[in-house]
Amino acid sequence: MRPTHRFLPRRVALLAVSLLFATACQDVAPRVEVGKPLPALDLKLAGGESLDVEGIDGPVLFNFFASWCAPCKAEIPRINQQLEKRDDLTVVGVIFRDSEEEAVTFLRARAGDWRIVPDSDGAVAKAFGVTQPPGIPQTFFVSKKGRVVSRVYGEMTEERLNKELDGLRSP
Repeated sequence: MRPTHRFLPRRVALLAVSLLFATACQDVAPRVEVGKPLPALDLKLAGGESLDVEGIDGPVLFNFFASWCAPCKAEIPRINQQLEKRDDLTVVGVIFRDSEEEAVTFLRARAGDWRIVPDSDGAVAKAFGVTQPPGIPQTFFVSKKGRVVSRVYGEMTEERLNKELDGLRSP
């Protein structure tokens, strides 16, 4: 009878190769990172139409919200004021862990011209790294050139919102 420890290096090598192959074959989802260009994301608006972020001529604000979120309710009017002042700004509301119907109704009652992205499977939140905790609201600011300039956790004051939006103007 042969000692089994002689086959241990082969088993370890086979396991390592299997793990490398499995990792290489996995789909790598895009990740949104501050300071880097916004990756290509497959975003669908409520109603099913595709959202082409690259085709937007101006800065984009991505706001993760839900109808049950009290800080979101307080923050939305501030964002709307900025949307009225800045005609080049596009606001995309991403529904976070909420029913599409309730979230769309909630937002339509409070916000006029937001584009709404449902996220029933959590893929958009995962790409942006939005988790519970810390929860929502979370807001991402993307420059006209497509670079993710900043990320804000929690409800924004008017001063903070102005500061972040002013930061989009610099290159």
